Amino acid sequence: MLLVLYGGTAEIGFKSREYLTNAGFELIEKLNCASDHVVANTRYGKRKWVSEEEFNRQTDSLFRYEIGGIRVGFNQEQILDAVSNGANRLLTLSSPDVSILRDIKQVYGDSVKIIYCYIDESTLESIVNSFHNIESEEAEFRIETGKTVRRQYSLNSGLFDNVVIYSGEQSEFNLNNLMKQYQAIIDSLKASTEVPDSYDVFLSYAHKDIEIVSAIRDRLKEEGLNVFFDEGISIGVDFADCIKEAISSSKIVVPVITQNAVKSKYVQKEIEEALKIADDSALLYQERISNETEISNKHQSPQLMRKKTHEVIVIDKPVFRIGKERSYVDYYIGDNTVISRSHVNIICKDNNYFIVDTNSTNHTYINGTMIPSNVETSIYHQTKIRLANEDFEFLLF
Repeated sequence: MLLVLYGGTAEIGFKSREYLTNAGFELIEKLNCASDHVVANTRYGKRKWVSEEEFNRQTDSLFRYEIGGIRVGFNQEQILDAVSNGANRLLTLSSPDVSILRDIKQVYGDSVKIIYCYIDESTLESIVNSFHNIESEEAEFRIETGKTVRRQYSLNSGLFDNVVIYSGEQSEFNLNNLMKQYQAIIDSLKASTEVPDSYDVFLSYAHKDIEIVSAIRDRLKEEGLNVFFDEGISIGVDFADCIKEAISSSKIVVPVITQNAVKSKYVQKEIEEALKIADDSALLYQERISNETEISNKHQSPQLMRKKTHEVIVIDKPVFRIGKERSYVDYYIGDNTVISRSHVNIICKDNNYFIVDTNSTNHTYINGTMIPSNVETSIYHQTKIRLANEDFEFLLF
């Protein structure tokens, strides 16, 4: 489970992180990169600073944003460990827009829960002004960020799963009450993720093969089988212990053997555990698959053809961003001034493809019809796409 806390700042952010990590959520590493290191270290000295090369290596464009001239990113391996392996992780941020939250939610769905921490303006000012060890510039920046965060929530409230409130120590919604609000959310998540008593099939696989294995899972579920697939792990429960319990309560353990699986220490441990506890009621079946199997043959390679230049653009990420902000997008359009900085996202989910206009100035058109912003619109082989006045064709091979 990936738990995202949006808006907690200063001492309240620290106390919130402390409580949630003690409740079993490991904090995801936040990385910062800036060209002006003198200004950066003056204003944000306590942050973890890395080189641009290190920043690009450890983070992905899906998990980045920019604030106050600083590029902020999150360790992508830790995030994938949460959404793919079921590890309980905590991500905290106060980004000036919520596109990063929307993108993560679109791709990972119910594996992500987003909490908004509401702090009213006067309370935030009191908190920030009580600090004597920060520069006035940073204090002003924190207060302005608080205003931005509140505005983003008011415009995008449907994106959030829960809201917690802090209004100062003299109010009903004090720090003690805030912790009770967090605990109520954790208890609710636990209740909604109860592990079944038994499974028909336990799927063991490398998460780099998620698309192939998803097809296997779906086919098994169509047959009415209860499949363990990194789902149903309660919040705060030890992940390794839960995996062992799921293996022992499954009728069949199916390791999906690929080149990635052979290299995966998790798959090896799951097979060893299954062999250790195997008896007459728990059979071990190993299914070997390759890129030539029927399932992988169904996997298609998405591409865009840019009509003006005849360039072929390979869509190689679950969320592929297109626009003219070079540091943010995956495909950069620098020769067309009417393209927005972030114009569209192309999204892949379960081998289905969608396009989302990200509040572009000059709009997006599908087969000649303008689509609304922030709404997933299905696209198919040979769909005609126009970004402002730029024509593309979506292709699947």
